[in-house]
Amino acid sequence: MLTRLVRDHNQKQQNIRRNNEQLRKEVIQSVSEVSDALSESLNERVASVFKTQREIESEIRKLSVQTSKHTKQAKQWITLMDGLSAALKEIGDVQNWAEVIEQDMRDIAMTLEYVHRGTMDGESVDVTDTNTHTLTSASTSIPLPPSSHTTSPGSLNETSSTATSTVDQNIIEKKSL
Repeated sequence: MLTRLVRDHNQKQQNIRRNNEQLRKEVIQSVSEVSDALSESLNERVASVFKTQREIESEIRKLSVQTSKHTKQAKQWITLMDGLSAALKEIGDVQNWAEVIEQDMRDIAMTLEYVHRGTMDGESVDVTDTNTHTLTSASTSIPLPPSSHTTSPGSLNETSSTATSTVDQNIIEKKSL
């Protein structure tokens, strides 16, 4: 009986070992399958992330190139606009200068015309009053054109005033001779 019990026990032990070995193999295979499935899923996600990263890096390079092109073009436009602005300022200065010169020439021409008319009519011109801008003769008073000018750059207004007073003094000197 004891031998029988030992034999039965050994046989049960072997059956348990075989069963455990079989279960262990099944568990290892199941764990391996689950591990492979998770690895594939993760590998797909990682591959997708790497692919997206490469695409983003490519777009960054393209964007960087376009940004530098646009920056260069904007600098060219700024330079062009600065040149245009300077040219417009120069045109405005030249136009204003020309208007001042034109007004000065009109004043001189009218002054000379008034002086010529005063001597042509046989009347002598006695005094030039520079404050009221009139030529006084023995019988008449002739108004001179005003010497006010439009805004002029720099000392153009001073130059025209000097020229006008020089003309006035020349007229006085000629009349006193």
